[in-house]
Amino acid sequence: MRDRRDDVIRAHWELAVRLSGETIETLATRAVELYHARTPARARHVPFQALDANPYDALRANALHVRRFLGMGTPTTRLPAELEEALVLALPQPFQRECLRELAARVGLLAAREPQPGDCALTAPADLMRECAETITALAPALADGRFTAEDAPALRAALACLADVHGAAHSLMSQIQHALNPVPVREGTFPRAPIAAGGGTYVSEVDPS
Repeated sequence: MRDRRDDVIRAHWELAVRLSGETIETLATRAVELYHARTPARARHVPFQALDANPYDALRANALHVRRFLGMGTPTTRLPAELEEALVLALPQPFQRECLRELAARVGLLAAREPQPGDCALTAPADLMRECAETITALAPALADGRFTAEDAPALRAALACLADVHGAAHSLMSQIQHALNPVPVREGTFPRAPIAAGGGTYVSEVDPS
């Protein structure tokens, strides 16, 4: 387990920048937009710059703030708790999903996507099938000789991580089915859900600590 929650977020940002083709400036801009959308002005303490006056300078300044919060630049600055959601939700998939999974696991939870009104009925089943397929793929090296041994540890650890995603995807499908059977009307004035990318999640279901 990584030492702190911000270490988890930094690790997945570094992976996203290295592997997704997106720059840290692009991710930082998305994070700032999410932070402003989700945090009332009266509760904001992070001095991000607006892009309307001088977009280029503001983009660079905001990216520098994010680098320092995540320990990716110097000097480093402690990550404010109010910014964590925006930083995680700014990640593209599959980095967002994996970051949510790791953050949830730190407190004994699973990350499962909560179905939204208007979701395609095929989304949750497709997510479940994908996660099952990824689990079998991860297990394949360990299944070659028909038994699990200590030598299979890397494959087994990868499979366990995939199984946590299977559990989360199954929970999402159960929630979607339950909502279809017992629809709950959305009350006016409720706070909008986070714009989680497909395959993302929220913390919902406890992990068996045994």
